[in-house]
Amino acid sequence: MKTILGNFPQIYTDRLIISILAPQNKDSFYAYRCLTEVYLYKLWEPSSGNEVEDLINKNLAILLDTKNTWLQKGPNLIYDSLIRDIGIHSLEDDDKVEIGYTLAPEHQAKAMFLKSLKPTSNMCFSR
Repeated sequence: MKTILGNFPQIYTDRLIISILAPQNKDSFYAYRCLTEVYLYKLWEPSSGNEVEDLINKNLAILLDTKNTWLQKGPNLIYDSLIRDIGIHSLEDDDKVEIGYTLAPEHQAKAMFLKSLKPTSNMCFSR
């Protein structure tokens, strides 16, 4: 049975809450995704806050495990702001996913990537 990703359970670590990107993440997501050093190697650069809001709203309506779709999750520091986004791409093959990530520059070199990748990978491959 498929479920709505917007209801996807949050993942908690000692320093992070990893959840679906939400409307309150719009400003911080847009701020770091517009930096040249961030979007340089990305396929998508947001042109406005409204475009980010549209992405977030569409993301909330995607059905879990829908082939050829991306789920954007947003790790947040506990009691702080969005520090990165993680994209989980369900491929045409039911047994495969791709995981992509973007980390805000001010949070690089703090082991945040590893702190959020392991529980995200566990979630993807333990279903």
